[in-house]
Amino acid sequence: MKFNSRIFSVSLVLGILAWILDAAIDALVFGQGPFWDLVIMDVPASELAHRVLVVSLFVVFGFSIANIFFKREMAEQKAAKQALQESEEWFRSLAELLPEPVFETDLTSKLTYVNRRALDLFGYTKDDFERGLSGFDMLSPECREDARKSLQERLEGIDPGVVEYTALRKDGSTFPVLFHASLFRAEGRPAGLRGILVDITKQKEAEAELWATEGRFRNIIESSPMGVFLY
Repeated sequence: MKFNSRIFSVSLVLGILAWILDAAIDALVFGQGPFWDLVIMDVPASELAHRVLVVSLFVVFGFSIANIFFKREMAEQKAAKQALQESEEWFRSLAELLPEPVFETDLTSKLTYVNRRALDLFGYTKDDFERGLSGFDMLSPECREDARKSLQERLEGIDPGVVEYTALRKDGSTFPVLFHASLFRAEGRPAGLRGILVDITKQKEAEAELWATEGRFRNIIESSPMGVFLY
């Protein structure tokens, strides 16, 4: 176990320090011989048992203290991991309720999470997702190069803002989307993108209808035998 090895290392270091300290006291205070001779086991038989006892006490003390601290550290790490898991579960449960596609990718644009709406809108199944999907595969070919440039800008700390792309469904049909995303970090380093897509098909249809209506209006005005003006 990782923590047991650390505890053993601390105990061993304390034991060595205790041995050296006891040798220094015997040499400098009690004059029982040269310091280095006492360190390398040239110890009188009457003193050896005392030395071993001192070292053992230091080792036991070090083991106990290290065990307490490492258990506390383990408990804190476990609590932090549990809090992170609960936070992720909350995020995912909220994302599943949203009416727009929510996604998460790694730095290669491989999708690591999508909500149910994303699967339904793009026509993929959960099995398709588990086999591996790339975010670039869900964009029309003419948009992919711009998407790669946008990803690189985000990695460099540049926010390109909201971007409009043409999305590609599994069946090959396309539709317009607005792409909102931001870089997220793990352990202080960039780990991927999290974001949301907004299907703007209805807005585009409304714009097209508006332009068509305006075009008809202009044609009527232009063909009128009477002068018409706005001021």
